[in-house]
Amino acid sequence: MFRFFKELRNKLLAENRFRKYMLYATGEILLVVIGILIALQVNNWNEDRLKREDEFFVAQDLYVELLESEKYLDQTLELWRRRNAFIQVLSDTLVTENLQLGQRAFDSILIEALTFRNFTPRRRKLDRVLGEENFEFSQSKDLIKEMMNLAGLYDALNVYFSYNLDTWKEVVQPYLITNYSFRNLNTALGIRHERNYPNRGHENLLADPVFDNVINNMQGDVIPFIMLLVRSLDKIGELKLLLESSYPEISSD
Repeated sequence: MFRFFKELRNKLLAENRFRKYMLYATGEILLVVIGILIALQVNNWNEDRLKREDEFFVAQDLYVELLESEKYLDQTLELWRRRNAFIQVLSDTLVTENLQLGQRAFDSILIEALTFRNFTPRRRKLDRVLGEENFEFSQSKDLIKEMMNLAGLYDALNVYFSYNLDTWKEVVQPYLITNYSFRNLNTALGIRHERNYPNRGHENLLADPVFDNVINNMQGDVIPFIMLLVRSLDKIGELKLLLESSYPEISSD
């Protein structure tokens, strides 16, 4: 084709048909420009399509992680509410000075009040999206803002979990080591000892105002953690609805 155009140009020049040659040359330039513009437009279409596909897959991955996080936080909330209920039983026992509470019952309640697992929010994909400076969701401008709010709640949860851990290490454990026998707790857990050791009974703890302070300290850390779990679950629910409305195909996959 290029050879044909070259021969046509040469023929027009040879016949001294300069005006027609200029018209032809102008038309040829326009054709080239139009071809370039079409190629650029097709390339832009392809880039936009790939961007939309990439955006959808990012939203889908985030949605799956939110489902996993919702399940994990639900389970965590149930465990911590249970823990707080047993802490409250101890607190009520101390307030009413119920010294009739038996050793086994006291030890079982104390174990439940002390027990908690490690806490690790599911946030890898959330943090990865927020770490991309130029990334945005074209279907919803609110998604990034709400994701940042959820990340802030996760950060707060980590802080308050560390408070609970510090209270155990620095307050509760040292107090129990000094004032109570862990063999009592082991017995409540069904762990038997080959030798019989003299046990320090729980009556002294129930009569000790310091133990009351220890229990109140524990509850002062547990309740804010529970409240943050509830707020995080609410925020996850809001984010899920926002993703479902922005990308309807997500919830059907």
